[in-house]
Amino acid sequence: NILKKIQLHHLVSIIFFIVFCLISLVNHYNYRSYALDLGLFNQSIWNYAHFQNANYSIADELYTCQLGDHFSLYFILISPFCWIFGSYTLLIFQIVAIIIGGYGIYKFAQLKFEDNKILPLLFMIQFYGIWGIISALSYDYHDNVVAAMFVPWFIYYFKIGNWKRVVLFFILIIISKENMALWLGFICAGLFISNFKSKKHLMFSVVLGLLAIIYFILVVKIILPTINSGHGYVHLSYSVLGDNPIKTFLNDPLHLIKLFLNNHLNNPYFDGIKEETFTVFLLSGGVLLFLRPDYLIMLIPIFAQKMFSDDAGKWGINGHYSIEFVPIITMGAIEVIAMLKKSPKIALMPTVLLIWYTYKSNYDKLEIRTSLYYSKVHSQFYDKSHYECSYNISAINEATKLIPDDAKICATSMLLPHIYNHKYIYQYPINKDANCFFLLENPELLYMYTKEDLDKHLSLLRTDNTWTTLYDKQGVCLFIHK
Repeated sequence: NILKKIQLHHLVSIIFFIVFCLISLVNHYNYRSYALDLGLFNQSIWNYAHFQNANYSIADELYTCQLGDHFSLYFILISPFCWIFGSYTLLIFQIVAIIIGGYGIYKFAQLKFEDNKILPLLFMIQFYGIWGIISALSYDYHDNVVAAMFVPWFIYYFKIGNWKRVVLFFILIIISKENMALWLGFICAGLFISNFKSKKHLMFSVVLGLLAIIYFILVVKIILPTINSGHGYVHLSYSVLGDNPIKTFLNDPLHLIKLFLNNHLNNPYFDGIKEETFTVFLLSGGVLLFLRPDYLIMLIPIFAQKMFSDDAGKWGINGHYSIEFVPIITMGAIEVIAMLKKSPKIALMPTVLLIWYTYKSNYDKLEIRTSLYYSKVHSQFYDKSHYECSYNISAINEATKLIPDDAKICATSMLLPHIYNHKYIYQYPINKDANCFFLLENPELLYMYTKEDLDKHLSLLRTDNTWTTLYDKQGVCLFIHK
């Protein structure tokens, strides 16, 4: 009976759920997740699950606690599930959220193609194949990924006038991260333009848009600086915009547009990164949004936060920095192709072409890309190397069992997401008051130290009689202070 009830869109969801697990969960199992950011976040949900403040010991030089970093309430809501799913909790929720987002796309397409069973399915497939999803899954967990997956539902319920659910998804998006509130304000601006004939739709778009902007200002200007006392809000690295972005734009808009389109850090090493993002955006369906400028308006803060950043890593297509494009591209494409819905066969052709270019551009960029810090082994789920681990997993597991519950641990970055269940964990080489070192002898990633530094320190720990060696085999080392 259950098999008979499974429809094609269920089958598509199951297939992509498996693929997404093969990317994200395999990376974590093979110790390709990191202190920044999964280690931070796993420790946060563990603290909340124990009714403790998320102390953020890994990055307390920047933040007083988890809520001082980004004002995200998701960790509090998700935290009880860490008793069931352990260190995989956030990754599982992220994957489930993407599947839910895909179903939201399916429902939205059904709204536009009422009598067509194929086109909604094809748009769902196109959505799952956009580069931003694989890039996000390749690098740990992030709240904006989950929030972006609620956007199709927010817009869908807005279109059909189900205001209770509009408000529900508005809240689910706005509590994810402060910059999602700013994005939501622009989404409401786009909805205002596209629903100009309905007074009720206009009213809700204006009210919700204003609420989102007010919430964003309140959090960034008051709540976060108060929580993160002594540190302030540390995520505003946009020197080219000056102290007043609006004034900067009005003074010389052409110059600002030039900075937006080109490498503005005067370092040739960063050449081509922005161009790569623009190219993949257009090929994945972004070109169609020029026929629906209301959807382009929704992406103004997303493009701005990427392209004006002082961090060139954010300009590109890696990590979670592209996820917000995904639902807007597909929904805008649906709106454009829906103009042809009276001729289903004609509408089918651009949809198939859209899928082709989406997947082709994604695959090409999985093979070769310009964006900084790209790792093929993290993303290429179709390659054998993705399923191989550089470390002895059984040795790591044996050593992990020997760590005292009350230890203050300084560990190699990729170990920290797995030992989240301690109040004090630090990313090596920062050790503070650590009385335990849990290190990999040959880590793939060296951050803030060299291999020579590590070898010297390991030699010291092995010979210093104030440290006891609990484990030292297969490249896995565990030391405890006497």
